[in-house]
Formats: sequence, C-alpha cells, structure tokens
Amino acid sequence: MANKTSQRTIEARERRTKAVALRKMGWSYGRISVQLGMTKSSVHKAVTKALTDAQEHLNGEADILRTQELDRLDDLQSFFWADASKANPKANAQILKVMERRAKLLGLDAPAKIAQTDGKGDDTESGVFVVPAPAGSVAEWMDQVSAYQATKAEE
Repeated sequence: MANKTSQRTIEARERRTKAVALRKMGWSYGRISVQLGMTKSSVHKAVTKALTDAQEHLNGEADILRTQELDRLDDLQSFFWADASKANPKANAQILKVMERRAKLLGLDAPAKIAQTDGKGDDTESGVFVVPAPAGSVAEWMDQVSAYQATKAEE
C-alpha cells in the first residue's frame, strides 16, 4: 500500500481532483486525458474512484445522522412508555408518532399500489401507479393522490 503522503500519491489525488473538476465542466474523457497527460481509461477510473469515494463519504454521514435520529426516537419512546402502558391516550398517540417516524426513517413502509379509477369508481385503462407511503396524515396523502389523478386526467 502506498504511503498517503508520498509524492506519487499526492500527485494522483491532484490529477483525480482536476479530472473531476474538468468532467463537471462538461469535458469529455478524451479531452481531459489530453489536458492531464493521462490515458482515457485512467481518467475514467480516476473520476469513477472520486465519485465512489464521495458517495461512500455521504453514505457514512447519512448513517451517522440516521443513528443519531434513532437514538433520539428511542429516548422519546422511553419517556412516554410508562404512561402509554397505563393506557394514557396522549402517551399512546406520542408512541405511535415515534413508531411512524422510525418506520419512515428506516424505510419500513412499503409503497402502496393503487388502481386508477374514473369518476364512477371504475378502473381506468392506464393501469396501476405507485404512491409512496403517506408522508404525513392520511388526508395529506389522499390530497397527493387526488392531485396526481387530476394531472393524469389532463394528459
């Protein structure tokens, strides 16, 4: 494994950074290869590696944030749990909200498949479309579905 501070490693990182910057500007791999004195495949590998590294970094940051949010939800659930177990309606409502938020955060709610219908309730020819699970209340979700159906009717 190469030393992280060796001259060769530093130059490779600089080339990769320049290659990504030029690619972001819309340059082709061929043009970048000429500009940086690299082969076209090396430029492609450098850009791909940089993008992969960036995505891994973002995924790591998202994992940290997700863990923090789950810890907060655990704390909230613990706070309301004793009252909820005594059949306190307000505590039960709070527990359900925490559970819904946890399910959303973890992607546990599967999308719903809904058959489109006309004004009479009959299936339309356009088939089935997928609506993500409700982001808020059922009323908000139904408003989203109605808006989607109106858009499709205009087409």
